[in-house]
Amino acid sequence: MQSPIYKNENELRPYQLEGLNWLAFCWHEGRGSILADEMGLGKTVQTVSFLHYLYTQHGVPGPFLVVAPLSTLPHWQREFARWTDMNVIVYHGNQYAREMIVKYEFYKKVSGHVFSEAVAPFNFFMLRVGHGRSYHPQHVQFPGDGDDVRNDHKRARTAQDAPVARGNL
Repeated sequence: MQSPIYKNENELRPYQLEGLNWLAFCWHEGRGSILADEMGLGKTVQTVSFLHYLYTQHGVPGPFLVVAPLSTLPHWQREFARWTDMNVIVYHGNQYAREMIVKYEFYKKVSGHVFSEAVAPFNFFMLRVGHGRSYHPQHVQFPGDGDDVRNDHKRARTAQDAPVARGNL
């Protein structure tokens, strides 16, 4: 099977395509999934391509939520921009900045969410997002360096037990 063609003529490598197909299979089977391999093999790109697959091939409008280590937020935003046309916001900053994001980027007055993808650091995940409205994403991902989740059992349990999304990756 060949890779789909993404924005800027990007294509997945064969092992990334295998990861995308596996994520899609797990989604169709209603199973949560974990991508785990050596660093630098494109787990971010596989995840981005999977969300793009849901968004374009299955009409899942989102919003999706990627909860990632703070240091990786720019990388996630860059990869979404490089591979897709999905509207991504980074939910980070001081309280005033987050209020502005909620006010101007989260919601349309009539049709709901303006964006298809939100990227946020882990410590913001459990927050209610502004003005009496809760954020209920379609899918949640908790990607990271492993240490962020593995070394803090409380965080891992909180993420695992969070009942806010249809599926977790």
